[in-house]
Amino acid sequence: MTITNNEEAMVFADKYKIAKKLAEKNITEAETTFKERQKQNEDWFEKIKNDNQERVDFYKAQLNAYAMTLPQKRLDLPNVLITHGTKQVISYPKDKAKLLEIAKKYSPNAIKTEEKVNWADIKKNLVFSKTGKAISKNGEVVTDIDAWEEEKTNITIR
Repeated sequence: MTITNNEEAMVFADKYKIAKKLAEKNITEAETTFKERQKQNEDWFEKIKNDNQERVDFYKAQLNAYAMTLPQKRLDLPNVLITHGTKQVISYPKDKAKLLEIAKKYSPNAIKTEEKVNWADIKKNLVFSKTGKAISKNGEVVTDIDAWEEEKTNITIR
C-alpha cells in the first residue's frame, strides 16, 4: 500500500497509533506471563533440587552413622569408601571493602588492579571532524575511530 494524500496519511497515522498501543499492551502482558512462568520454573527446579538432595543426604547420613560405629571409623567396601578426617575451614569477610583493608595491611601483594576503559571518558577527549575522523585534544587523528551520520525517522503521535 502507498499513501497518496493527507486523508490516507491520517488513516494510517490512526492505525499506527492503535498498532503501537496494542503492541505495548501485548508486550507487557507477554513479559508478565514470562516472569510468572519463569518464577514457576524456578520454584519447580528448586523443589527438584531439594527433593533429590534430601534423598542423597539421607543415604549419606545412614552410611556415615554406620561408619562411625566401626573401630577405625572407616568403611571400606567394594562400592564405597568412607573415611573421616578434619579440614581447615576459614571464615573471612565477604565484604570487598573490609577484605581490601585486610589485604592492604597484611598482604599488599595480594591486591590486583585491572585496566578498564570507559568509552564515555574517551569520547569526552575527542572531537569529530566533518569527514568523520576522530581528533585528539592535541590535534592527532585517532585511528580506528570513525563517525558518520545515519538517517533517523521520528514519528510523534498527537
